[in-house]
Amino acid sequence: MKQIQWFPGHMPKTLRELATEVKLCDAVIEIVDARAPFSSRNPEIQNIIGDKAHIILMNKALLADSKETYKWSRIFHGQLKKVLEVDAIKDKNMILIKNTVKTEVNRINYIKGTRTINQTIRAMIVGIPNVGKSTLINNLARKKSCATGNMPGLTRDTVWIKASEDFYLYDTPGVLWPKFDNETMAMHLALIGSIDDDILPLDDVCGYGFAFVDKYYRRLFKEYYKLADYDINDLETIYAQIAKSRGCYLKQEIDYERINRLFLKDLRSKKLGGITFDRADDHTQKKVI
Repeated sequence: MKQIQWFPGHMPKTLRELATEVKLCDAVIEIVDARAPFSSRNPEIQNIIGDKAHIILMNKALLADSKETYKWSRIFHGQLKKVLEVDAIKDKNMILIKNTVKTEVNRINYIKGTRTINQTIRAMIVGIPNVGKSTLINNLARKKSCATGNMPGLTRDTVWIKASEDFYLYDTPGVLWPKFDNETMAMHLALIGSIDDDILPLDDVCGYGFAFVDKYYRRLFKEYYKLADYDINDLETIYAQIAKSRGCYLKQEIDYERINRLFLKDLRSKKLGGITFDRADDHTQKKVI
């Protein structure tokens, strides 16, 4: 299995800028992908938040396994973190987000002994690529302030956006960390689309994806691709059956790349049902950042 890495040149510069600009902010809104709530948290970002009000938004909750999302919310609450389940595309919980940020800022300021009457709140939006930062900002601001798209690395510059008279958002590019020490985390980020597909070893990623959905969502996997009984270790047979059910051939030969990209598209768009890659029970006894 090839090691997955993706750390474009603008990311170190962005991390340095965030460490400076966070001093101007009252709160940090950290957006994670509900399908990978652990893997989609950048440990580098955790180091710059400091004592600011900190709110975790589990975005794309409608694409995730609701039972796992509930478990992850319990884990984060147990770590004394303020967390909300949201879906930016469906415009879910936007008012609750604003109110939660203001409440958390007031709570932190009360602890610090800082006056908060009629305060204009400045919140920094952070997260790894393709977790939905721009879509969420557009909904909070009730206008199209940021370019959006289902691809990582779309936002490259930091910018202030006025959401209301007393609420400003600081948009930032998605930032990964320099090296994935945990190959499972890298695979999960690849499967949710946080790493550019064009640089991925798609055979390895999809082989892992096949094994994952077979383990946790086998019935859905079999039904959607009309698979007969199969051995998950026999990938050739799985590719052959998907090629037959989806017509994925190139010059009468199995088109493996087309199947890989089809599988990733189906996986990310809930065609196989709500899927969560980071399993909460695997992290219950571990330290969660």
